[in-house]
Amino acid sequence: TASITSPLNGSSVEGTQKINVTASDNIGATVIELYIDGVLKSSVLNQNTIAYAWNTRKESSGTHVISVKTYDAANNMGIASVTVYK
Repeated sequence: TASITSPLNGSSVEGTQKINVTASDNIGATVIELYIDGVLKSSVLNQNTIAYAWNTRKESSGTHVISVKTYDAANNMGIASVTVYK
């Protein structure tokens, strides 16, 4: 299971926004991938969290989609996403 714990869906972002991601699985997450507007920004192996500092100053005004994909040892995938506004 993938979860974006910060920022919350529908929230406004500015400056450096901390993005927190967690993954849980009965087998254990083997890969977590963090995407912003479809672009891979961070990836970790054999960990259950990502903490990413997103510099929103470089982003255009409007909506942005933060998404996460997690994979476990059996190659099952979990997906979560939030939409934020700048």
